[in-house]
Amino acid sequence: LKPYLALHRWDYPALAKALGVSRAVSVETRAQLDEALVTAKSAEGPTFIHVVVRPRDLPASLKGAS
Repeated sequence: LKPYLALHRWDYPALAKALGVSRAVSVETRAQLDEALVTAKSAEGPTFIHVVVRPRDLPASLKGAS
């Protein structure tokens, strides 16, 4: 992995809470996302949902490019 492709992991829900969002969650599965969306729809005020996805690799045509 090239250094410029590596991003430091941020705690996005904590950042949202620090900015005043009272409901902030992190989800990793479709079931967790569905549950978070249901909760968000019934909540008063904004909800921040951080969806964690697996890193995607570059297409084969770009892997050897410099």
